[in-house]
Amino acid sequence: MIESTSTERRHPTILDVASHAGVSKSTVSNVVRGLPGVSESTRRRVRTAIDQLGYRPNVLARQLVQRRTSILGVVVGDLANPFFAEMAKSVERHAASRGYTAMFCNTEGESESELAGVETLLQHRVAGSSSSRSQATRARGRRCCSTRCRGVRQLRRGLGRRRVGRR
Repeated sequence: MIESTSTERRHPTILDVASHAGVSKSTVSNVVRGLPGVSESTRRRVRTAIDQLGYRPNVLARQLVQRRTSILGVVVGDLANPFFAEMAKSVERHAASRGYTAMFCNTEGESESELAGVETLLQHRVAGSSSSRSQATRARGRRCCSTRCRGVRQLRRGLGRRRVGRR
């Protein structure tokens, strides 16, 4: 953390690392992303500055600049249910293997929580979402998502590996 003029401490930025290492912001970015074209001595200076400052790349900022996200949203009925728990483990494993992070909304089977979960995922601009919505909220959820979210899929028990079409 870096001391600021106020009493709050702030997270170090890529600019802080660049200043500390005596390089440009682009050079720090290239080192963080592991791109070629940076000498080994410069790479070491940047890594040392990163370690000393405790810098961590801001994934949200990167996604904002790129105008895309790597978050997949999943609305589940009840994670205490072994079916949904196993499904969540599988979704998380497969998402991670493809560079995505899974974000789960546990609704405990309540229809209003299900719709709130869908809305939360839409607000977070997820790259895609899956839902195990109940029959009661399926039509309302479909209307909610149809204008703002692509690739929404319904998960139903007993489907195994069968693909379910886009909603």
